[in-house]
Amino acid sequence: MVVEYLNPSATLAGNAFTFGSRIPGQSYFDLALSKGLGRHLLLRAGVNNLFDKDPPLVASGAADYGASGCAPVVCNGNTYPGTYDALGRYIYTALSLDF
Repeated sequence: MVVEYLNPSATLAGNAFTFGSRIPGQSYFDLALSKGLGRHLLLRAGVNNLFDKDPPLVASGAADYGASGCAPVVCNGNTYPGTYDALGRYIYTALSLDF
């Protein structure tokens, strides 16, 4: 028995590939602020993926990616990290000094 069959995800419970299937559109909300501090300092802060939205899952097919359309190099972790936000929410700050 494969453990993935116990997962309630519709992607994992279905067939490995459905011809003509589509991934629904995703919207991510980012927030960024910047503030000049004097003539030479710039403070930046922000949040990417503000609402921590998960990327869409796709069936991976490393053994037979010709049939599933999900090559191991392109589809990593059952999603497309180059297109969708696979990291989740993250917060950043930066301070730049201009000489």
